[in-house]
Amino acid sequence: MRREGGESLGRILFVRNVTDTNHTWRGGLCLLSLLHAFLHYCFGCLANWMNILFDICSYRSCLNYWRQITTSLIGIAIISVLFLSQSCPCAFAKENRDYYITDEAGKHFNLGLDFQDKGNHTLAVSEFETAIRLRPNFPRAYLNLGNSWVKLGKTENAIPAYEKALYYDPSYEKAYFALSLACNDTRNRKCAIDNFRKVLALNFDNNYARHNLWEIYVDLKQYENAGNLYREFLEKKPWDAYARLKLAYTYWLEGRHKTAVKEAIKIFNYLNPGR
Repeated sequence: MRREGGESLGRILFVRNVTDTNHTWRGGLCLLSLLHAFLHYCFGCLANWMNILFDICSYRSCLNYWRQITTSLIGIAIISVLFLSQSCPCAFAKENRDYYITDEAGKHFNLGLDFQDKGNHTLAVSEFETAIRLRPNFPRAYLNLGNSWVKLGKTENAIPAYEKALYYDPSYEKAYFALSLACNDTRNRKCAIDNFRKVLALNFDNNYARHNLWEIYVDLKQYENAGNLYREFLEKKPWDAYARLKLAYTYWLEGRHKTAVKEAIKIFNYLNPGR
């Protein structure tokens, strides 16, 4: 028997590249600019090192110069992740639920999932609608109905389905996420922002919602709001390197280049906390 928790959301909505070409292009420019800044710093350190060859220096001074050079070189590698982090696909993990469906509504729901897996979303819509007629308070059927409408290119039909899923299950995280994506696809940014916020209120660790919301704020040039997403996250998890780099990248987009470099270098505090 197919489990109710086996909805194919991962393949339909959440396995997607959440970054468009424009952001990848900007990430590349950011990478090149930061590499230039770090190389400039490295050559400055090397020049200082050459200078001390003509002077008598203490053991401590030598160590300080070597530490500057080493930190700069490692920093180049760390900043490189900025580009990679802008172009990697993100997948939403499925829920692990053990609800087994045995009634008629459940059977049609399972058929709908099978048609989704085969890519036949027209028949999937028909099966989910039948399941809903048999069991009106069936949030997962509404959710997957919306998913199939999205795959058919009818996002305007998906939004009411997602809203109905949330009517019957106000804490349905996946439905909020799906509704956020649908609103964003229809350029309803306020709806998308509100619902991504609700996802994060339900699950603070949902990095897919945080990344998509960050994308919207950056598109709107609301860099303060974009940065706050990761500043708030880092208050709870300061060791998270990806979040630190996202915040650094936000500073860079905002034009605060020195702050961006300093933020990225903070990663060393957690890679080598005893230094």
